[in-house]
Amino acid sequence: MPFHRASGRGARRTPPGTDGSDRGRAPDVSSDGLAHVAVIGSGAWGTTLALILARSEPVVLLCQSAETAERLAAERRNERRLPGIDLPAAIRPTADPDALASADLVIVAVPSAHLRETIGRLGPSIPPGADVLSVVKGLEPVTLLRMTEVIAEAGAVAPGRVAALSGPNLALEIAAGLPASAVVAAADEALAERIVARLSRREFRLYTNTDVLGVELCGALKNVIAIAAGAADGLGFGDNGKAGLMTRGLAEMMRLGIAAGANPLTFAGLAGIGDVIATCGSKLSRNHRLGEELAKGRAWSEIESSLPGVAEGAYTVDAAIGLATELGVEMPIAREVHNALFEGKSVQRCLVDLLARESKDELADFQGWAERIAGSDGGAVGGPISSGTARPRRAPGCRARTRGPPGDSWRATDAAISSSPGRSPTCSRSSKGARVLCRRAAVSARAGWTPGSARRGPPEIPSPSARLRGQSGRGAVW
Repeated sequence: MPFHRASGRGARRTPPGTDGSDRGRAPDVSSDGLAHVAVIGSGAWGTTLALILARSEPVVLLCQSAETAERLAAERRNERRLPGIDLPAAIRPTADPDALASADLVIVAVPSAHLRETIGRLGPSIPPGADVLSVVKGLEPVTLLRMTEVIAEAGAVAPGRVAALSGPNLALEIAAGLPASAVVAAADEALAERIVARLSRREFRLYTNTDVLGVELCGALKNVIAIAAGAADGLGFGDNGKAGLMTRGLAEMMRLGIAAGANPLTFAGLAGIGDVIATCGSKLSRNHRLGEELAKGRAWSEIESSLPGVAEGAYTVDAAIGLATELGVEMPIAREVHNALFEGKSVQRCLVDLLARESKDELADFQGWAERIAGSDGGAVGGPISSGTARPRRAPGCRARTRGPPGDSWRATDAAISSSPGRSPTCSRSSKGARVLCRRAAVSARAGWTPGSARRGPPEIPSPSARLRGQSGRGAVW
């Protein structure tokens, strides 16, 4: 059982690994008695992470106000965010930034809209050598920065010290001890491994990923899709309709991610499809609930204050559209979510307009994605992805039906196919994805990789995000 429940009415729940007898004792993990981990933000997710960590060591829970800190310390509950769950004595709520002084791990769990102001204020209190983990999901309006980038910029924190956590993480379930998984992304693998060793539990399984860009984009964009999924549920579209919406929403996420330089396989992982499934399907999801309320005809201005937390998708959608415009990526679902939230367009009309869109080849954009990953588009790494309206030159012998951008890049790709190790100049695979296989061979050939040449797969390819942000990063591998 995940909880030890006391008998009688109004019984209190305690997190796994504790019982009622130890509420006055903190875990004995350091000789100095100080908390070496701090969580900034006392919302549902921040409090949940503090609960997980408190099973093995003292935790500072830094609250926005002294009033909130005093209430949590007195009641030993965060009833507004995690009703019915006790806060063990190992968690010390406070509003004093000086409490960060002893931390060697700082977890940032504040709403994206308040991240810059919060970190700008607390940045000087974060120890220079501390690891920083962002669990915030969103994109900053205007700057279009990801949350780790905002933390690094606003808090004067070295980018190499900041990691990101994302995945299908509904706070109330995890606080109740139900099993969950997530991914910790950092360019420095040692940083990710340190955080996993500190935070991972049997019922909270963590994986690592070096694709920080992809993991953060997944976490931000899936909230936008969840609003649309909630609206579809609210209108009674059924499981088939919602499944189609979620799948095409994932395609939008991938298009934008690949255009920005993310690894497309990240979108097939926990941060991508895993979080899409949880957020689009659960009644615990605030973004899903927002969509349901929109379907009732309520306005965003009316719904915002009534939600039991922050629906990050509403604060992310415009930044997502802005980034998509900058990269030349089409995101019809995101645009209709914006229309429903801010333009007064009815949800019914938004979904009808999505259904009325012209049919197209489901994989029409594949070639544009592959060329972008391979950097074979004549150096225009940040240029628009194919709209699927032009038909490319075919490799000799190939009769696969594929569309994408024409031009010299196709001749370069055909040459790469012809010279690929183990590939004859004439492709005999005229069906079952011949073009896909050829293009993947071309990507490998252009990168100088052959099957079996390295256990870890194809080498890194420079990330277009380095050009967008002026930073270096791991590239995407198809």
